[in-house]
Amino acid sequence: MTDMTELVLVSFGFMDVDAWKNDPNLVAFSARDLMLKLGYKTVEEWSAAVMPLHREVERAEKAQTAEALMKFWYALGKVPDPNQFNVYFEAFRQTPPALLRKAVDRLIETRRFSNIPTVAEIKEGIQAVALNDYA
Repeated sequence: MTDMTELVLVSFGFMDVDAWKNDPNLVAFSARDLMLKLGYKTVEEWSAAVMPLHREVERAEKAQTAEALMKFWYALGKVPDPNQFNVYFEAFRQTPPALLRKAVDRLIETRRFSNIPTVAEIKEGIQAVALNDYA
């Protein structure tokens, strides 16, 4: 069974409880209050409505993250080592796929070395894209 806190985070798109507690519009509401405001009578009803969609979104985001990272190996004509790929995947699993995709594309276009960029290089690329997109 899913707990109410997780349902609040999923339903409102919060990354963690601190984000919920720092939201000026929702900080005053308990998880139960929010459940009732959304029109659900029980945690089971709320979970049945929210969690299948959440799991589907998570699967899609994982696939998009994997696809974005695989472009490095495709661009170099290499087959990824499964262990190496898992390290990269775990490093970027929380990164929005669209942002990761832009950073990967930019690194492929501008990088001069014929090897896979380090995790740090990719994180720098993500920061550069984010700064450029939101500046």
